Amino acid sequence: MPRADSHLVLAPSRTWGVGDQAALDSYLGLTAGPVALVTGAAEGPALVDRASRVAVHPLPALLGEQGRPRRAAVASFLGLLERNAHCTVLASEESSAAPGEVAVLARTAAERGLDTRIIGFSWPLAAGQRAVRALRSATRAGATFFVYDDLDRIRAMNDGVDGLRRAVDLRFAGFGLDDGVLAALGIGDGPVALVDACARGLGGVDPTADVMGVVAHLQRRGIHVLLLPQDLRKESGDPALCERVAQLLGGTGVQVVGRALRPSELRALADRASVVVTGRAAVAVLASTCAVPVVGLSADRAVAGVLRLTGDPERCVQPRPGFAPAVGRLLDQVLDADDAAAAVRHALPELVPLARAALDGLPAAGPQHAPLRASA
Repeated sequence: MPRADSHLVLAPSRTWGVGDQAALDSYLGLTAGPVALVTGAAEGPALVDRASRVAVHPLPALLGEQGRPRRAAVASFLGLLERNAHCTVLASEESSAAPGEVAVLARTAAERGLDTRIIGFSWPLAAGQRAVRALRSATRAGATFFVYDDLDRIRAMNDGVDGLRRAVDLRFAGFGLDDGVLAALGIGDGPVALVDACARGLGGVDPTADVMGVVAHLQRRGIHVLLLPQDLRKESGDPALCERVAQLLGGTGVQVVGRALRPSELRALADRASVVVTGRAAVAVLASTCAVPVVGLSADRAVAGVLRLTGDPERCVQPRPGFAPAVGRLLDQVLDADDAAAAVRHALPELVPLARAALDGLPAAGPQHAPLRASA
């Protein structure tokens, strides 16, 4: 008989970037009890906060595989279901797993009597019939599907999926600021900006000139720039892009953050910043939890959706070649405003409870709150 507070968390992530870590960290911060983490990676997340409660079960063959490895992974998953009372599927930014794939596993959990929820997956414009059938069967078996975006909710409802509930990104209920990272990186007392840099996404055009333009604009405003590679893997090209920009600008007034960050460390850097420039929804959310203004580079609707929730939809630029001047104009608006964080500060008291809503009914860890600036 499983413990009433035992959780199985299925996280399809294969790389465990800071966004996926932050979602799990929020989950762990809001809930109580032991967690069996089933991950699509060959290893569990090395940097996830609050990991002492987590037993990691790497099952990379569970999603997207066939044959004997898949059968063995399913058998392991079924064994874990027998030992847990709750099953939560957390969407991953770095996984190609679709909601239809995980719905089959969620249906199995619900049919076996586990309190089951699917959190945060987007719903495609043209969902295949197999995915629709899988989600329908999962929700009819008792699983609850929490969607972050109203457009996703409408699409899924139009496809006949029931059992939908609205929530906002779980990371809005984020926890902890690890200020030790500021001393570790030697960040002084002057104004700071955090700029998230990506070598991809401009249709094959080298983004160096645009990233350099954004950094130089902030430097002219007397702001020290923390340049953050979106992906630390060498093959991504992001670390090389950041180093190239820093070298071209003379290496002063810009600092490349070239190591992996825990969510609490990234949140501390964002909290220290006057403004954050990012093309990642996770970074936009973590900065917003600190009531820090964000200028978004939105290649899809993810970052734009975050800024819409925080009341600043106009602070978003499509990352096309030549985007630096548009970002510069938005930066000037933010830096010259009397209170550029007013909208997000006003939005947070509503967003935090909506983020927690996806975990309603789970064993709770006790009252918590999203960290705000001391000056808020």
